[in-house]
Amino acid sequence: AYNEALSDESISLAKAGIQAELSADVSEFALGNPSPYYSFDEHTPKIEQVPIDKDDLISRFGVMLAVENDKDTEKQMEKVEHILQRGEDQSFEGEDHISEDTWFNYVHYASRISPYLTDDAHEKILSACRSLFEQGDDDRLKLRHAEALASISCAFAKMNLSEEVQPRHVDSAFEFFT
Repeated sequence: AYNEALSDESISLAKAGIQAELSADVSEFALGNPSPYYSFDEHTPKIEQVPIDKDDLISRFGVMLAVENDKDTEKQMEKVEHILQRGEDQSFEGEDHISEDTWFNYVHYASRISPYLTDDAHEKILSACRSLFEQGDDDRLKLRHAEALASISCAFAKMNLSEEVQPRHVDSAFEFFT
């Protein structure tokens, strides 16, 4: 039933001779490692290295990200050294940061905003979806991805503490999405 809700956004029920289909709004956040060696091969497309059927993934997830560590040992060691030095003096002077109170207030305020789509943003999302559907070589782009683009656009508006989703938010979301 969970897989059905993720892929079809509905759940079918059959009980006591009654058959019904219920609308389901389900979200899932998942993490996984590539196979077979738990790191990406830079010469193979990342999507080909995921050990799960691609059609299943694409029909269930609005957005998929591949995150990998920097393989440059020197860069890694510089980052470790930076973390260790910062831990010694607990000083963040000269770095971009905000206080915990400011961060809490920002998140609290942003969580109360429910941005609405302006007509321009609505048209921009339609145009972006049309271009995605036209670019697709197969049927793997689903309505779920259009919904994800709209949701990400709203998230960008919230991050900017905007009461409305504007075309610039859609542009940012589309860049992130693609």
